[in-house]
Amino acid sequence: MKIKEWFTNVQQWVKTKMAGRVKKTRKGKKTRRGGITAETLRFFVPRVAAPVILGLWFWRSPWSAGVFSLLFLGGLAVVWFVLAPRNLLWTFVSEGTVKIVVRGGRPIKFLCRTRGKEVDQKTGKVKQSKVEKRPFWGGLCWIGLPFIDQVLIYKLSWRSVQEDGQVSVHNDEELDYVMIMDGDYFIHLEKVEDKVPMPCKTDVIFVGRVENIYDAMYKVENFYKRAAAIMRDAVRNVFGKHTYAEMQSLGTGNLSKKIFDEAQAGREELKKRYGFTVVSIQISELDPSDEYREDTTREYRADQKKKAQKKDGEAEADFVSAAAGVITDPDKKGEVAADLLRIRAMEKLNPNLQAVILGGKVNLGGLSVKKDQDS
Repeated sequence: MKIKEWFTNVQQWVKTKMAGRVKKTRKGKKTRRGGITAETLRFFVPRVAAPVILGLWFWRSPWSAGVFSLLFLGGLAVVWFVLAPRNLLWTFVSEGTVKIVVRGGRPIKFLCRTRGKEVDQKTGKVKQSKVEKRPFWGGLCWIGLPFIDQVLIYKLSWRSVQEDGQVSVHNDEELDYVMIMDGDYFIHLEKVEDKVPMPCKTDVIFVGRVENIYDAMYKVENFYKRAAAIMRDAVRNVFGKHTYAEMQSLGTGNLSKKIFDEAQAGREELKKRYGFTVVSIQISELDPSDEYREDTTREYRADQKKKAQKKDGEAEADFVSAAAGVITDPDKKGEVAADLLRIRAMEKLNPNLQAVILGGKVNLGGLSVKKDQDS
């Protein structure tokens, strides 16, 4: 009883000392000064005391206890710092993930250390667990037979959204785990036509999680691509039923709900056949396509140019009419009007020249223009 009490007191003392020297990082991992993790210390300190107590108990000798402790801790250090990080005989399973152990390419067991979660070893289905606490040894797991049983390593391509809103692109990233917690996945669509049809571009974020490890990994090549394809089809179907103006008036919330409902059949297929559940869908951006904007801008510029030309033509007519009105002789009005048109053309080439009407003649900066004289 005294040994048990002493062991408990050691654990309490370590927790008390570590409480004031631990810093919590953004990801929730705890780090201590010097780079030694608090989790590592909490793992090792009780195991330092255990071999000492066992050595003293069995051999009644401090030397025996010391040798036993060194051998035990040496082996534990090799496992913790050498073997487990490299998935050799041992491995670490993080919170919210599952690792698959394969033998000859065939899955034989699923390793899970997430609080309140467990994986059915026969079906691979993730379900609620009655055990809320993680094991005493944390995420350390025994893989299996040496050099025969191995942790599955696979490649996956996907796009996700970070906390700051930036899109993170993962191309053929090697993973040794499957995420079973909710994840944000991103897809970008170009030239999605509305009811008009007018091409639009949009960004879609859908939240999903893996609920059956075996189905997601072995019944489809890439569960993310399959889910993204279903979301794209739903977006195109909804966009094809509404104009761009109608979708703007609906707002992203109502539009997202319509897309979520449209994808119901696809979502049920994903969950039933591929073990992936889409929890929600959100439209983050909705804009006309770049080509449509360029065409609209080009049409606007052409229309403005036509209006400017029409306005210039009307101004020319008003000028000629006003200038010809100064001439009292009706026989000379036609001649002056024709001369004025030629003079206006010369003025455009040289703005410094100005036309002045003097008694039936048109004087252009000192040049007289008559019926038989152009300049």
